[in-house]
Amino acid sequence: MTKQISDTVEAKLVADLLVGVVEQLIVDGDIDARGKSAAELREALHKWYASQGPAGVEFQSVLDHTPTIWTKAKKAEATDDLQYACLYYATWAEHRLNQIIAALCRRRGYEEEFAGILIRDTGFKAKLLWVQCLLRRKHKKRFFDALVSLAELRNQMLHYKWKPSDNGADRQQRSALRRAKPALRYLDHILNLRLMAGSKTQISRLRREIASSFKENSLLLNVPNHDT
Repeated sequence: MTKQISDTVEAKLVADLLVGVVEQLIVDGDIDARGKSAAELREALHKWYASQGPAGVEFQSVLDHTPTIWTKAKKAEATDDLQYACLYYATWAEHRLNQIIAALCRRRGYEEEFAGILIRDTGFKAKLLWVQCLLRRKHKKRFFDALVSLAELRNQMLHYKWKPSDNGADRQQRSALRRAKPALRYLDHILNLRLMAGSKTQISRLRREIASSFKENSLLLNVPNHDT
């Protein structure tokens, strides 16, 4: 039983790793996911890897905190902890903006350092404007204003400028959250539909297929040991 659990966990880790690579290649524009099945995405990964030449590929692992932050935001909202709901939703939005900026900079051929400067040294409103420039299309004003308002409430809390909770503050926070929801979905739309080409279903299927293949043949992804 323990061996089965271990194999299942190992298969899931391998599937998550490879699918993460595929997702990043799609977002960066190295793989065109439009109209591709899970099997075709897997084949595209093989072709991309083969195209990298004898030097191979060096991958850098990056931990994506957005799912955890989103869960915390939902819990805070569900318990009527509005200040923390605003804090977590705004933080999630900034993480999503950072992901979009990094991907669009790579697609436009900018150096990694340029994207890093934008992410580290610009504020929330400036990041929204940069995404607008990199996408070459304007955000809807109501989305822009809603996200900026949410970020301002977060900053008030982080910098100890928020007012004691009262009915007026609660109304302001509820209004900000209500207006921000469509804007948050809009940021998700940019990543999942524009950059990921609506490939979430195929990606989920690919994850299951890789995990299943790895459980059946754990040597599937073995690489040579250069120490022997």
